[in-house]
Amino acid sequence: KFTEFFGDDEAGAWKMSREQVDESKRINTKKAEKHIRRMLGDVDVDIRNGVIKTLANGAKVYGVAKADCILLSRKAEAGVEYHEAYHRVSLLMLDKEQRQKIYDEFKKSNSAYSKLSNKEIEELLADSFMDYMMQNEEPTWRFKIKQWFRQLKKYVGLMSNTTDYTLQSLFEAIRYGDFKNHKLDEKSLAEFREKYRQGAFYKIGKNKDVELTN
Repeated sequence: KFTEFFGDDEAGAWKMSREQVDESKRINTKKAEKHIRRMLGDVDVDIRNGVIKTLANGAKVYGVAKADCILLSRKAEAGVEYHEAYHRVSLLMLDKEQRQKIYDEFKKSNSAYSKLSNKEIEELLADSFMDYMMQNEEPTWRFKIKQWFRQLKKYVGLMSNTTDYTLQSLFEAIRYGDFKNHKLDEKSLAEFREKYRQGAFYKIGKNKDVELTN
């Protein structure tokens, strides 16, 4: 169920504070690239052999969503591509109003996280989308048929680019490829370059660093 990813628990917070990568679930970068292109279309994916970046507090970065590409480490665990795909949609394709509605909905339905900053909520949502996709990873025939109908509706102009998304509909939209080759929102791009100058990270280790301050 989708609602399992938004209970009043600490699953997301746990993931954000882990100290090491789960070695038993190492990423397959070829599959990861395929997953990204299925969701987002023609996006440059840059694969790095080692840790992408080590932060001042010792946390290690294994994935980065940037304005022009997505970086993935071969040392990352499986599913990091979904985390970064969510960032790319949320931070670069949604407009500010759409993004804020998602944050507000999450805070309203999860009282334990009501005092977190938007950047912290963004990380929780990216982690939750990663979990959601890992449980729905292999496309079924039903999925492919539904995806085809959604793409047809988009082609004939029955799907709007100004959709008033809910958490559930946003997750589904990314999964079904509704944002494939979607244009970046210019104002969101400018805000991203100001607030995420090095990109939006997937990292393992201590969580208190400059990337998560308002």
